[in-house]
Amino acid sequence: MKYSQWDYINFIQGKMDSEKAASFKKWMATEEGEHTFHKWVEEEWKKECNDYEDLQVVDKKESKFVYLNSSKRIEWRLWAAFISIFLIASLLLFNGREGNLPEEYKTEIKITEVLKYAPKGQKTRIKLPDGSYVYLNSESSITYLTDFSDNRTIFLKGEAFFEVKSDPLKPFTVITGPISTRALGTSFNINAYEEQLDIQVALATGKIKVSNEVNGQELLVDPGEGIDFHRHTDMMSKEKVDIQKVLNWKNGILQFEKVPFPQVIKTLERWYGVDFEVKNQKEMPQYKCSGTFEPNEYLSNVLSVLAYSVDFSYTLQGKKVILEFK
Repeated sequence: MKYSQWDYINFIQGKMDSEKAASFKKWMATEEGEHTFHKWVEEEWKKECNDYEDLQVVDKKESKFVYLNSSKRIEWRLWAAFISIFLIASLLLFNGREGNLPEEYKTEIKITEVLKYAPKGQKTRIKLPDGSYVYLNSESSITYLTDFSDNRTIFLKGEAFFEVKSDPLKPFTVITGPISTRALGTSFNINAYEEQLDIQVALATGKIKVSNEVNGQELLVDPGEGIDFHRHTDMMSKEKVDIQKVLNWKNGILQFEKVPFPQVIKTLERWYGVDFEVKNQKEMPQYKCSGTFEPNEYLSNVLSVLAYSVDFSYTLQGKKVILEFK
């Protein structure tokens, strides 16, 4: 019996009925099944790598909206990013032939999840197994698998700056909700705090491809450009960015540029590791604040400056800030 690529995917997703799954698993344990599976993986991996060659040769005038023609292709591109996981899964499936596996597969077959987190008031630099670096902003986290050197895929919550070690054969992918950012060797920033209306991607060096898995939209990005994903419309747009301003947080500089005051409070909570209590929240003005503060600026100084434009009083009680509008 012959199986299609969607049979592989349905089996891995647990969508195959029990009778067919049992038959499929037996076939996968045969020499024919193993050979077919690995040939399929190799072909799809080559296709994916060919797609990334576009990052090197695309003309700037072609850097615009590109739509995939099939919803199946959107799903398939996601699975291609996890090919190395499937290779390990195939070894697990071949339990009937486990005795023939090399000893190192038996001891290193387990794949676990790694979580790195920067709590409120802290920022951290993380060296990944492939030699890349991640700078995590406050109250942000990344998750990846222990086979990361083979499958360079990261899930991000919050904000981070990535310095990616070049490896043309293993694209580096950062997933933030419906947005995936893919690179070969480059540096870029992603701001994806959940309470914000947009997910923002900004490129410092190299070239990246940002994909919208909701509708298949894809954009190629050059240095000094950024992507805004609008959560309320599920659409992306490209714009020029000041990368130095984007990276101020990484250099310890706190900056607001026409930021609504409720968002200012949320940022200060993260930056200083405190909690705000607003006494008369209904009176909170909808001012948009601007200001730049040097590294290691005291919270009391920041609040005093903000109080000139937003009329409020404050009290500091350890890790708690009590705010009252006048």
